[in-house]
Amino acid sequence: MHAPRWQGTPVWIHGDLLPGNLLTRGGRLHAVIDFGGLGVGDPACDVMAAWTLLSTESREAFRSTIGADDATWARGRGWALSFGLIALPYYQDSNPTLAHIARHTIDEAITDPSRPPPTGTAPTPAKPGPTTPRASTVDDQELPRYRHIT
Repeated sequence: MHAPRWQGTPVWIHGDLLPGNLLTRGGRLHAVIDFGGLGVGDPACDVMAAWTLLSTESREAFRSTIGADDATWARGRGWALSFGLIALPYYQDSNPTLAHIARHTIDEAITDPSRPPPTGTAPTPAKPGPTTPRASTVDDQELPRYRHIT
């Protein structure tokens, strides 16, 4: 995977936008938790959420909303693939939830129909990925705690 380096001014990044770190209520994002990876750098790090969290259908709406250019989008996909490939073997036996998220992320990054074809080849239609895990919906009574994807 190749994409130009980030040449812009470094921006604040969360660094760990995974389903377990996003709380939703009524189907909408309500809070972001776990700021252990907070830093300053390439915004593509947080763009990886497009593949860790979203379906193919919602990914384009996300891209349009955040205004990601092609290079940032490609780097975000690279971040997502890197996360998945590192996390899957690490968590496969110890944390099935994170292993599931890693598997989903790899599948989404590899089969993403918006990815450019390799140089010198014609585009081929991507096969649909597995059902996309979603962050848990948190009801008012559950706000002090959060649940991972099941």
